[in-house]
Amino acid sequence: MDGTARRGDGRATAVIFDIDGTIMRPGCGLQRLHMGTMADAIEREAGVAAAFEYVGGDLFVRGHNLSGFTDAGTIDLILDRGGVPAARRPGLRKRIVATMCRRMTGAAEGLDARGDVLPGVARLVADLRRHGVIIGLSTGNARAVAGCKMLAAGLGGLEAGGGFGDRHLLRADIARDAVTSVRGLARAGSLALSRADIVLIGDTPSDVLAARAAGVRSLAVSTGAASADRLRDAGPGGCVASLADVTVEDLFGTRVASPL
Repeated sequence: MDGTARRGDGRATAVIFDIDGTIMRPGCGLQRLHMGTMADAIEREAGVAAAFEYVGGDLFVRGHNLSGFTDAGTIDLILDRGGVPAARRPGLRKRIVATMCRRMTGAAEGLDARGDVLPGVARLVADLRRHGVIIGLSTGNARAVAGCKMLAAGLGGLEAGGGFGDRHLLRADIARDAVTSVRGLARAGSLALSRADIVLIGDTPSDVLAARAAGVRSLAVSTGAASADRLRDAGPGGCVASLADVTVEDLFGTRVASPL
């Protein structure tokens, strides 16, 4: 944990980020590498072909829009459409995730993908760290995939806390894991972290609804495929066009201490 945001009263604040469309540009090289390793792993382990298609900022497979999907959910969808019996899917999914993560780790080694990061994100992460805010992830990516992306993007370490898409089919379950994880990081530093002091930032209505299910605030950012109107309809705490001008004080106001 990089310091504490409220050292004086023993309390902390936390921000949980989605990855694709929030931290990383939709359809960027890292996302395409991720989907390519998934398709290869599914074909290798299950003999089912999967062709991913990008339309604008949206990602499709077999005619299904994958906005808000998890890796586990995407794999299950492809296996289902490929005729794999339901009883076989959990075991296959586990093997596919392991193969995908292994291939992604090898393929991403040494990559410099800082250009894939959306405007303002690196600056905001640095500011959050300087103020001692706990940072985590709430992403449909498998944990190892998320770690590869963050390392290549120059944001290594964000995956230390969060919720991931290795096994969960629902974004709400991932958000709940993320909240539990960052609260655990706070406790490890002898700090209290209330749900009111956690903000989840995401680019889809699913992220907003997941934050609500996890009992935390949300900030929607329209850097993914979802329009600002669609995001506002989901009822976030706020909605911005990008993270370029968002500050730590915007997220927490006077509750954040001066930089450490």
